[in-house]
This record gives sequence, C-alpha cells and structure tokens, in this order.
Amino acid sequence: SWEGYVAEQIAVCKNPELQLYYYRTHDGAECDIVLVKGIKPVACIEIKLSNAPQVSKGFINCTEDLKPKHKFIITPESETYPAQQGIIITGIQAFLKKYLPLIK
Repeated sequence: SWEGYVAEQIAVCKNPELQLYYYRTHDGAECDIVLVKGIKPVACIEIKLSNAPQVSKGFINCTEDLKPKHKFIITPESETYPAQQGIIITGIQAFLKKYLPLIK
C-alpha cells in the first residue's frame, strides 16, 4: 500500500535518534506517522494518495494534542505548498530529500 511504502522510506532515511509511531485517539483522530525524539513528538505526518489532499479535522486534532514542530501531508508527487495551521503539503521525494534531513 502507499502508506506502507511511505512509512518504510521514512524509516530507512530518518535520523537514527528518531522513533516512528502511529497515533490514534479514542475519538478516532489519527496521524499516520509521528516522529519522536526521546519522549517529544517532533513531526506529525499524514500520508495521502491524492496529489490534492484535504487537511482532515482528525489530523489537526492530533497536531493540537502533540504540538510537534513539523507537520506534513505527504503525497505521491504534488507540488510543495503550505496549508492551514503550518502544515506543509509535499510529494514524497521532496519530503525525503528536503524536509526529513531537517527533522532532528
């Protein structure tokens, strides 16, 4: 699946100090990947197959709960652009090359 592929690419390329988790609340809000350093969430990542994704209320709720420094929606090959509440929408290649190295 697309989500599995993206998660695998991030797991292989991420800083070794970061741990990769899935996050879901009892109310159903979810985040596909949370990158954590120690006990601090540093990035929330939502994975979408669409190159024109919508920001879900559940993802916003997760970012409000976890308060990460970085927030991304990763697509197969969309242009990179900002969305609401500091979320960056970007394609997988741009994320792996440009953004993932900055997450520490």
